[in-house]
Amino acid sequence: MRKYFTTGIIVIALFSGCDLVFQEEDSLFLINTEEEVEGFLNGIYYNLSEVHNSSYFYLLARSNDIKLAPSGFRIGNNEYKEDYSINNPDGENVKDLVYMRLYQAIISANKLIYSLNEDVFPQYMGEVYFLRAYCYFKLARFFGRPPLIDNIIVSYQVPLPTHRQVYEFIIADFQRAIELLPESPDETRINGQGLSQASAKALLAEVYLAMGGYPVKDQSKYAQAALLAREVIEQSDVYGFGLVEDYSDLWSGGETVNQECIFGIYPSHSPFENDLHRLRIFNLSSPNAQQEYSTHASFKPSHFFYNQFPESYRRSKTFFSGYYRLIEIEIPGGTEHILGFEPYDTWGEYVCCVGFTKWLDFEDVHNDMNRLSYDSHETTCYLYRYAQLLLTFAEASVRSGNVDQLAIEAVNKVIRRAHRLDLNQVSNLDLSPEISDEALLEAVVNERRWELCFEPEGRWFDVVRLELRDTVEEMLTDGEQTVHPEGDRIISEDWYFYVLPAEDRWLNPGLDEK
Repeated sequence: MRKYFTTGIIVIALFSGCDLVFQEEDSLFLINTEEEVEGFLNGIYYNLSEVHNSSYFYLLARSNDIKLAPSGFRIGNNEYKEDYSINNPDGENVKDLVYMRLYQAIISANKLIYSLNEDVFPQYMGEVYFLRAYCYFKLARFFGRPPLIDNIIVSYQVPLPTHRQVYEFIIADFQRAIELLPESPDETRINGQGLSQASAKALLAEVYLAMGGYPVKDQSKYAQAALLAREVIEQSDVYGFGLVEDYSDLWSGGETVNQECIFGIYPSHSPFENDLHRLRIFNLSSPNAQQEYSTHASFKPSHFFYNQFPESYRRSKTFFSGYYRLIEIEIPGGTEHILGFEPYDTWGEYVCCVGFTKWLDFEDVHNDMNRLSYDSHETTCYLYRYAQLLLTFAEASVRSGNVDQLAIEAVNKVIRRAHRLDLNQVSNLDLSPEISDEALLEAVVNERRWELCFEPEGRWFDVVRLELRDTVEEMLTDGEQTVHPEGDRIISEDWYFYVLPAEDRWLNPGLDEK
């Protein structure tokens, strides 16, 4: 007898918070109405929001831009020890939670693909193919060879795919999304927030860029990445994409919908709120004897990365670096205490007082100190920004041997924005039109490093595809490390991927790579 995933079971898996991913049932229920379709789509977005909460960044912390900080503790006057662990503060195994949530989203997508009539629901189907492709793209870059589940039939004999097979599956889904999604942004399901053909083309360009590097190393894909990215960039006015002029506006709660977001999770994705409030980037400590309040960041840049980050407006909007001191001032009729900001100075103060300010509208902090321990946030969770597309286009152009002025200008726009310059005006910080391919490639890789740090599509995925393990480890200082104490129990033999959850390998021994 065939076994199917049913609507009821999937809803339980999606919304109950239990650990169940697959469940066998004998009966099959089809989805027939737009309300039912949108219910499943909301479930997919909910799972993506659950993936991209504070715990998600633990998986990116093997790079040198993000460092785990929640369990750091003092062992001497200016000496600190960092306790690195793949488990979040609640003791949950982060990699397995991310894996489970992504597959829960895939199960819902498979249910919709199996049930819906493309002729009746073409746009919905396009969105579903897009979302399934994105989930597998994320799984591929975290786990290397995730099992490919493309139906609603339970099987414990799914073979372990090759890296190329995984990427070919992702490409096929994005290509179907391009065929089915609307061309005009005005025709998307959710005005200003919906997916269009351009969204799928941009993400597919990123897939091709990744496929050109490790582990597939199909360098012919660079030309395809450049071609797709160029198409979206040249038609950006039509598609409604572009850079936000002020970098800080990306993190302002008042800018949740903007032209830079090609794909993201918005606070208004009904009926669920964006789960980024769980990031809890800052917590204001109790004052010490000197009436100083330090801000304990859950994640921080490595010391090397922080010091190497170029001075710029972008830097000032990327990091928090200091602490607040309670100051007594004289006022008519008495005294008043105010909080004054002090920049960090010593290594010990770096450990306590440096963190990321992305995802936090920091301008409001000085007016309301309670925002340092905030419980909610209205910033969009950017899963793919137009700035990344510009840099992907430039890199793919170099690697495919097709550099032109549009590719150089793509990088220049990101650089100008970083320094709060006119995006379309030539500046003395621009890359030279005569720049060599080698220098341009170095500039692009570095810009991705600065621009995308501490974001879901951040530095770690570049570390994987460019095989930068040695480079990353050389950049670590002061006893920092990139490998979790669990060692090869959770990390693949090649170091770049996490192993599949033990439960899946027990149920299906064919998934065990060893």
